[in-house]
Amino acid sequence: MIKDVVDKAELSRTISEKEFKNLEELYEFTHKYKGYLRLKRFIPLSIVAPFTSTELSKMAYAAALGSKSVVLTIPGLLGYSLPAYFFFHMSYFYAPDKFKPLCQAGKYTFGAGFMLVNFMVDGLGEYVEEKIFGEAVPIDINRTGGTIPSDIGTIDDLRKLLEDLKDTGKEFGTKTY
Repeated sequence: MIKDVVDKAELSRTISEKEFKNLEELYEFTHKYKGYLRLKRFIPLSIVAPFTSTELSKMAYAAALGSKSVVLTIPGLLGYSLPAYFFFHMSYFYAPDKFKPLCQAGKYTFGAGFMLVNFMVDGLGEYVEEKIFGEAVPIDINRTGGTIPSDIGTIDDLRKLLEDLKDTGKEFGTKTY
């Protein structure tokens, strides 16, 4: 079973030194501001989540009354954007390559409200962050979904993890990266 999973994984992708350097910088940046970023990502969620909850309640009452539809309002559109954004963001990583553009399109259209709130929070916090930290600390909503990767340890531990992945690919006869 493990061999099958490894065979289907994208281990044939070449990781350049530049890409690894970008990953290293991202890891060091998120490690440096880990606590703050975890707190900051809840600001957009706490702004949009009440709209999502209101829409779900409205739909539950409509279903209890026997209605099959509800009116979509501006707050409803904002509330809908939260689950839509994360659905399409996560689907992108699971989807075959030919469906990835559809996932991206869904993320940028149906999730636009949530993305807009994230960009506003980043923009409003930029000045204060520069005064406190000396640099802006943005929520990386487009690439990571605002999620902070688990703490692996030092950058050498990350390098070792990538080497282990490379060795696993060789062990199972797949192309390595």
